[in-house]
Amino acid sequence: MLKEEIPPNAETHQRYHHGNLRAALLCAAFKQLDNVGPDKISMRAIARDVGVSQTAPYRHFPNKDLLLVALAVEGFKRLEQRIRQRSADHPDAFEALMAGSEDYLDFAREKPELYRLMFGPALAEWRKPEFMHGVPPAAFAALVEVVEKAINQGSLNNSFPAWFMAKSCWAQIHGHAMMMIDDILDKGIPQGASFDIKASLRLCMDGMKAKPVD
Repeated sequence: MLKEEIPPNAETHQRYHHGNLRAALLCAAFKQLDNVGPDKISMRAIARDVGVSQTAPYRHFPNKDLLLVALAVEGFKRLEQRIRQRSADHPDAFEALMAGSEDYLDFAREKPELYRLMFGPALAEWRKPEFMHGVPPAAFAALVEVVEKAINQGSLNNSFPAWFMAKSCWAQIHGHAMMMIDDILDKGIPQGASFDIKASLRLCMDGMKAKPVD
């Protein structure tokens, strides 16, 4: 990805009085992301939307790639919060897992460009702890905690470790989410039919349930 670097003659030492400029820049960047996708995000347009000079954003984000990383990090934080909230809302861990899975799909549906950015190839070279600040592992850890709780409650198969079950869950949810936002779930099915994505997800999750003891 081409980096939109600081212009050589930028007045990088100028002070900008805009309150929390970083937050304002991210807010404007999220709006651009929703409207045009990550490839067409423009640092200059963001500066214009916020009402600061064209060089001001570079004080917080030295290039466009690092701005996209910041957006992805915030996306993973939001995803982690939703998973943890669903876990807190449901004492039954399996139902918490199902509710969290459905909320995950809602997240992808509401913010498809952000979701693609978080998991797509655009940030492949930036997926390192020093750039992502450990946020994706934290989101996964939240899912592992829900799965561990479900295993301990006896509602999920305990033949595999919690991390393996959580990764399997995530793979199934992610596959559903990507097919949904790429609008291919309803392709190739009988005319007049519709694909119930949440029923499909429950079907997958039911296969991970603990089997009753004879």
